[in-house]
Amino acid sequence: MTITKTEFRGAVGRFASGVTVVTTTTQDNRWVGFTASSFCSLSLEPPLILVALARTAACYEDFEASKRFAVNVLAAGDDHLALAFATKQEDKFRGNPRWVARSRAPVLDGAHIALICVSAGWHEGGDHRILIGEVVDILAGTGEPLLYHGGRFISAPESQSPLLARGAAGSAQEYGR
Repeated sequence: MTITKTEFRGAVGRFASGVTVVTTTTQDNRWVGFTASSFCSLSLEPPLILVALARTAACYEDFEASKRFAVNVLAAGDDHLALAFATKQEDKFRGNPRWVARSRAPVLDGAHIALICVSAGWHEGGDHRILIGEVVDILAGTGEPLLYHGGRFISAPESQSPLLARGAAGSAQEYGR
């Protein structure tokens, strides 16, 4: 039996996941980013994450050349950003003053959490490539995360557990909206 793209997309869409926007600064100092539907933690020691980037993405070569990037886990109410960064529009940051520069990667002020990463390698993954990042800093926001399930954005209750991760600065840094 051959699985169609539509069937596969429908099946994996039933898995609720956080919504992320991955960002970097190009060699000519432009900010670029994309909405990543494939993101997860990979290792605790060292702290590694992975994110999949389509080879056809307009920013693919920029990420390939970049040494640093940020994974911005969006907060509830930021679905407009997820939609904007899922497009091929030229300047996805225009008109949104909540983006700030941090370690050569744009970070969303008020993101549920932001992970600043150093590129640790690439792996093949079909029509995507898998970018491995070593987390060097963590910025923790407040509020509820934005989730995606069944083709729509949903919200989940705020986590009551304390943030235990430690970034390069020695401890997670908290910031708000």
